[in-house]
Parts: sequence; C-alpha cells; structure tokens
Amino acid sequence: MSVSKGADEQDQATASVHEIDLAPTSGPPQRLTSLSREDHAIIIHELAGSTYTTYSDNEQSPTHEIYNGPPGTLYSDIIAHRKHLTYKHGFLATFYNSALILQILLGAVITALSGLGSNNQIVLAVLAASNTVNAGVLALMHNSGLPARLKNDLGEFEKVEQHVRALIETGVIREGWYVDTGNTLS
Repeated sequence: MSVSKGADEQDQATASVHEIDLAPTSGPPQRLTSLSREDHAIIIHELAGSTYTTYSDNEQSPTHEIYNGPPGTLYSDIIAHRKHLTYKHGFLATFYNSALILQILLGAVITALSGLGSNNQIVLAVLAASNTVNAGVLALMHNSGLPARLKNDLGEFEKVEQHVRALIETGVIREGWYVDTGNTLS
C-alpha cells in the first residue's frame, strides 16, 4: 500500500476537492483532496496498524488509539526513531558542551600552574595532553556536524511525524494522488 501520484477515476468520484493553502516555502498553493472513507481506513491501517477498516458518520475516527501503535508499523517506527534521535542528541549536546567547558578550565589551570614556576612540569604536561585530546575530540565532533546534524535530523523526523499524523487524522492528500493498494490488474 502506498499513496501514489496519478489519476484514479474511482477515487476521484468518491473524493471531495478542497482548496487549501499549505503555505509552502516556495511555489503556488497546492490543491488537496479528501480520501474516501475506505481509502482513509486503508491508510490508517497501513500506517498505524489500526484494526478499524471503516467507520460511520456517527463514529469518531480511530485516530485516538494509534499514536503508540503496534510495533512494526510505519508510524511507530517513526516515533521510535525520533525518540532515539532525541536521546542521542541530548547526550551528544551535553557531552559537547561539557567538553567545551572542560577545555576552558584546563586552559585556565595550565596558565595558572605555568605562572607558578615550580616543579609542576609533569602535571603541566599531563594537563596539556588532556587539553589537546579534548580539543581533538571537539574538533572531530564539530567537523562531523555533531550535535547540530542530529538536531536537524530530529527536526526533519518531527516534520515527517506531523505529516503522517495529519494524513491519519484528516485523510487529506494532494490532488492527483491516490491510494495504491497493490490490488490492481496489469
């Protein structure tokens, strides 16, 4: 099952068309269409693993039970990966900021000890080596784009999660797209 671009006459006959401005960053506003109830139920089932297949006008959409859907569904995988990125970003951001503070403190201690002029040569050498290793780790992280890259990835996963959640809740897709259940004859 996937949402595919194309014209499906049966879905076009059952779907109502709405003009909605999605406020895209560039380009003209997009025209959207509502999925039929059956197609919306298929989307909910495929994305979130809901056991509902249809619902009537009097029933609520089955979205209330899908937000922590069964493992293995696309939506639960998106949420799990976003949570993993959140923890990873938090850990690396804390480590990075702590290493920056440590580098400042090591530099201050090295400066203070070198001004004393006593027999602290071994201590100074150890502190200078520690500062160099710390600076190397910071440079490696910075050149790898960490933790900023994880923050950007996290923002993108949040956009994907919001898009999938909106699709599940509203059943609205771009005009000209349809639900491909894989049951078509060739």
